[in-house]
Amino acid sequence: MRPRLFQVGFNRCGTASLHRFLRLNGIASVHHAGGRLAIAMDANLRAGRHVLAGWERFEAFLDMSFLRAHVHVEMYKRWDVLLEQVPEARFILNLRDVDRWVASRLAMGPWTEWRRERPARGFGPPWDAPHPWPVARVPPFRERYRRCHGLAGLDEVVAHWRADWARHVAAVRASVPADRLLAFDIEREPPEALCRFVGLDASAARHWGHENPGPGRLGRALAGWAPRTLTRRVPDSVRRAARHALRRR
Repeated sequence: MRPRLFQVGFNRCGTASLHRFLRLNGIASVHHAGGRLAIAMDANLRAGRHVLAGWERFEAFLDMSFLRAHVHVEMYKRWDVLLEQVPEARFILNLRDVDRWVASRLAMGPWTEWRRERPARGFGPPWDAPHPWPVARVPPFRERYRRCHGLAGLDEVVAHWRADWARHVAAVRASVPADRLLAFDIEREPPEALCRFVGLDASAARHWGHENPGPGRLGRALAGWAPRTLTRRVPDSVRRAARHALRRR
């Protein structure tokens, strides 16, 4: 069994690209899962279970986060737990130009959350019922972050992000053993470096590409309007083409 991989950088920093790369190279990868991944890991930790209980079938874990106006779960910051409970774990610190990362987070627009049945209290049930149910109109990422962290305005949000970036990146570099960590700049590093770290042949680099680019104005409007239950039915190749077409419009 290959070592489990954990992405320990921030969202809007190539997490979808990493997920696609791993999946196309035959690695069982899970990416965000609508926030359920982070919620489950956090619940496991609080209940004294293994942090990956219920998710053992996966080999790679990406975008382990969940944000609403009242709660922010950031399991990618719990590498201490992962080091302790997953002895073979290896970590990818995904990086990019900080200014572009901030701009990408600011561009994350609102969207409509859908579930397969009407949610009960808390975070709602699994997606296992036959008919979708619109849960809520979810505000933009920047607004959820502002409310959750009690910040006054956009300037404070951006300052908070920049400070968090510097603090987190330094902590990961200082705490994770160097032989188990890959600091990977998604905008500069060749994908062959990722292949070597993951244990893949150099030919696997052909699957590296820019997935889920930040949308332009038209793209944000359409993404906020379209029900997720509809967009899930669109083939991946069509979705990728649409994202790139709408990126600067």
